[in-house]
Amino acid sequence: MRIETGASSDRRNRVVIGLVLCVAFAAWFAYDGFKGYPARNVEWARQYMPAEGKDADFWVNPHATVENIEAVRDQIATAARTGEPLRVEELTEQLGEPAFRDVRFAYYVGPAAFASFEIVDDRVVRADRFEVGARHSESDIRNQRILALVLALLAVVILVHFIRVRGTIVVVDEDGLTIGGRMI
Repeated sequence: MRIETGASSDRRNRVVIGLVLCVAFAAWFAYDGFKGYPARNVEWARQYMPAEGKDADFWVNPHATVENIEAVRDQIATAARTGEPLRVEELTEQLGEPAFRDVRFAYYVGPAAFASFEIVDDRVVRADRFEVGARHSESDIRNQRILALVLALLAVVILVHFIRVRGTIVVVDEDGLTIGGRMI
């Protein structure tokens, strides 16, 4: 007499629950890392913008990091001592395009930082304001993205395991027990 069956529903259900959890948390972390945290930091940065810039639709500049802004501030301080001012083109090369610019200032909104620079005659005169993100730092954003990636990879591994579990066939007959094509 031949008896044939697949994996138990209990085992399949455990694998499906793990898969659903990995996908859900990967999506959550990805949303926070790529959209949620930077959007909250943009709202935080609006308080430092001038009145006409608060309503502007600006974006997060990935080059306006704390490290890069501090490097530009150091260059401005060095330029003030040497008498060779930093040009706007050099500022744009290092930090990218500003989120907003008016007659006297260029405003940068980074993933977790805000900076404004005073500009006179195509030269950067001084770093007017520099604020580091209130709630979500650059490392918080990076960690959310890393967690999303790790959980997405784990979800792929669990999906492959689910396909294997779902395809498992156990056969008992006169020759013995066969699991997944292997005779015991």
